[in-house]
Amino acid sequence: MTGPVQVAFGLRVGDRIVLTGMADDPDPIEAGATGTITGFTVAPQIEQIVVEWDPWVGRSLMLVPGRDKWKRIIRAKPAQVGCWIDGTHG
Repeated sequence: MTGPVQVAFGLRVGDRIVLTGMADDPDPIEAGATGTITGFTVAPQIEQIVVEWDPWVGRSLMLVPGRDKWKRIIRAKPAQVGCWIDGTHG
């Protein structure tokens, strides 16, 4: 394989996530923190998910698959709203 890993652990670089738990860390980032996936470390001895946490989190810490828990934030598609001839929306 050449180049950086773009997809791993059911996530893609650029996906948004919300942290739901970080049980094994002595100083965990609190549940509810949100961030953007920026990369992955995938090697025989270590697997980590690199996250750029939103500014309000105030720190950086990678996720460890199998230990940390998160959910991918699904972006809703904009609603298809019709526009009537008179300018009202339905």
